[in-house]
Amino acid sequence: MKKILSFDEIATNIPYDVLTKDFEDELGKYDAGAVALMIQEDVSWRSFEKEMVKMAGDNGLMLFLKADQGRVASINSREIKCALYLVGNPFIAAQIVNIDIRASFLVPFRVSIYEKEKGKGAFIGFRKPSSFLGELENPNLKPFGELLDGKINGIIKKITAL
Repeated sequence: MKKILSFDEIATNIPYDVLTKDFEDELGKYDAGAVALMIQEDVSWRSFEKEMVKMAGDNGLMLFLKADQGRVASINSREIKCALYLVGNPFIAAQIVNIDIRASFLVPFRVSIYEKEKGKGAFIGFRKPSSFLGELENPNLKPFGELLDGKINGIIKKITAL
């Protein structure tokens, strides 16, 4: 049986370049070097949590990776504007993976920003974390899905003034 994926697509009147900048500015930045050092130094869970809170910033999410898919797709055709982001929080992800290791495939999660028509407002697309974590049918993951839903929805509301 084919599953239908839930995918939220939010239309904005914001130009692509402005929307991507605003989105990136709202996210904390994942510092792989700092995390590696904490692991090497065998820091306590409490110390790790404190550092993740600082790294994540006000909204509790951070940018792990940005893939500018549009730049590559535009090489042999018209200009395409789209970027894929891996977004999450290692402290939250560690708790999720400790509950259900299969979730390691799902966190951090993906957010895409793209332009459908040149010069028109850009879109934000993503699957709600509660949706993809819910597919694992583990009730212990539900609070984490709802927590992450709230965090990404808060960022989107802030940058789009919805």
